[in-house]
Amino acid sequence: MSRTRSFSYDIVAAGHAHDAWPLLTEYSKHAALHPFIVNVEKLPTADGSLRSYRITDRLRLGPIPFRVRYLTDVLEVDAARVVTVARQRPRTIVKNETELVDEADGTVHARTTVTMTAPLLLFGYAFRQLRIAHEGLAVRLREEIERVAREGAEGGDQAA
Repeated sequence: MSRTRSFSYDIVAAGHAHDAWPLLTEYSKHAALHPFIVNVEKLPTADGSLRSYRITDRLRLGPIPFRVRYLTDVLEVDAARVVTVARQRPRTIVKNETELVDEADGTVHARTTVTMTAPLLLFGYAFRQLRIAHEGLAVRLREEIERVAREGAEGGDQAA
């Protein structure tokens, strides 16, 4: 038996979608952004995906630290949408769907929906960890989007 559940969150950052989407699709950058990731290895692209990665997370269960490895595929990328899926044994799937909207006030609005399916016995712990990871990731992504946008603007000023 398995269970499926979703949650969503928003990031609003000074910048544009073109500042955000590379951060959402280049998992090699996630070791610095994701609170649990300790290693990202780029893999040959899997069928039907744009990019594929093997990722290692460091987690804790009470006082016991442990590592988990999973495969992540970037399935869809365009100026307004990013879709990824992560697969881990046993039978755990996490799908991220992010929509990016450039707002008139010079901010980018990223709306992410995360859906997890996992075996019932693992679901509670795994879903809690997933939420904790994405709470930390959201803060760091907003900061990084704004940093990239600032550097792009400063670089543009110097070229003028």
